[in-house]
Amino acid sequence: MISILSIINHLIEWIVSLVNLIETHSNFVIAAATAAIAAFTWALVCANRKLWQASQEHSKHLQETIAISREAADAAKKSAEIAENTLHITQMAYVDITDQQLSRPLEVGINPRILYEITNYGNTVAHITEIINVVDIVSEFPIDPDYTKCKVMSKNLPIRRNGIINKFATMDRPIDTDQINSIYNGTKFLGLWGTITYYDIFQKSFTIGYGVKYSPRANLFVLIDGYNYIKEHEEKEQS
Repeated sequence: MISILSIINHLIEWIVSLVNLIETHSNFVIAAATAAIAAFTWALVCANRKLWQASQEHSKHLQETIAISREAADAAKKSAEIAENTLHITQMAYVDITDQQLSRPLEVGINPRILYEITNYGNTVAHITEIINVVDIVSEFPIDPDYTKCKVMSKNLPIRRNGIINKFATMDRPIDTDQINSIYNGTKFLGLWGTITYYDIFQKSFTIGYGVKYSPRANLFVLIDGYNYIKEHEEKEQS
């Protein structure tokens, strides 16, 4: 049997031979080790580069995904806004004044009174919160009417779909002979103008402006240029 001492002697001889080999070929061993380290380092650099490229590609895809998600969200928001606006446009209340006429022929000493209708042409109920009107005889109509001194009728007056409310407005003083002659010869005009404020079921508030003048030859009222408009408020006007 091989003794333990013999095994130890062989191991020592092998280690001595290896050391002698390394000392004899030290330059080769160092070069081989350096080459191995360089190869490992290069492999590590390549792996890191691929990892960086993969991370950049992943980041690019992630950004594209985020951009697509944002576009989809924006498209969905716009679609919802379009649907809401379409619903409002097709179902909103739309108020205007119509069918203006004198309650009686112009007569000296009598305050002229003009009958008119407030009509809702829309598909839902309109709630009128304010009515302002002026009846006067003027040589020309003001470019920017001042309603601050006018009597304001504030109320919550509902008008159903395609509904009509009859109203009237009266001048605050009786008419005289000169004014009647001026109206008939066209040097002065009998007019009705003002505003109506209302809101609809969508809680959107509007103010319409209106203005008409009496044409004695045709015995009817015609529009005054620049007086007829509709304005939407950002919030519902408080009644």
